[in-house]
Amino acid sequence: DAEGARAAYERAWRAGFRTPRLAEGLGEVLGELYRRGYERARETLTPEARESVFARLRGELGEPARAYLRMGESSGWRASELAARAAMVERNFPEARARAAEVLATAPDRYEATLLAAEAWTAEARDLTYARKLVETQPALVAASELLDQAGTWGRSDPAVPLARAEIHSVRANAQVLRGRSPDPEIAHALVALEEASRLDPDDPAPLVRRGFALIMRGQYQFMADVSKVEATVEDAIGSYRKAIALGANDVRTLSLLGQGLYYRAFRAN
Repeated sequence: DAEGARAAYERAWRAGFRTPRLAEGLGEVLGELYRRGYERARETLTPEARESVFARLRGELGEPARAYLRMGESSGWRASELAARAAMVERNFPEARARAAEVLATAPDRYEATLLAAEAWTAEARDLTYARKLVETQPALVAASELLDQAGTWGRSDPAVPLARAEIHSVRANAQVLRGRSPDPEIAHALVALEEASRLDPDDPAPLVRRGFALIMRGQYQFMADVSKVEATVEDAIGSYRKAIALGANDVRTLSLLGQGLYYRAFRAN
């Protein structure tokens, strides 16, 4: 509940509880909201409309996130980790990986830094995909996958690891669509990873939201390739979104995705 966390942190901050750890928490949650807003704008807006929204998001969320993160721990591996997270907010992915490497140099058991480096490669690959630089996408995803294998040896019970793996397969699926190929093999891998994430944390709606998104991607391709399967795929996606909402995912993006699934159902009914 990123918005709920933000409200709680900001109340504490206004009340004078201004510790480094609270600043870190507020910076991280603002950074997460910035990431979500950025991804949503990129997915839904035309290129001409994006830049003004990106600028607004940077001012409202991105810059405050970086400022709070800089108020956090200023020594040891923790400082490098916060610098890596600040670089992720800035979408400076090489810098994020460099700072993550600093963490691992002094604290090799901090698998979260390995996971963060993997996420930096995946986010970079996503940007390359949107830029239609598909040849450069694959090496970035290979690097991300190798790092996730390392992170998984430490964080076997952390649902963030299979969630990150599902994101890799999602980027690959999108690249396949852009090449005019079926995304289904990659979507199948993503669904397996999302099932694992749900098993590790059954109360988290995030895997269900991503599962619905993967199924909608499958359905969109089926509209062109095998329309007989679309209805079952869309119903499965709608079911995932509704389960996610029952678990508390009442954010705009989830509700919009559910609306998209219901639109596809209505389109098929006509």
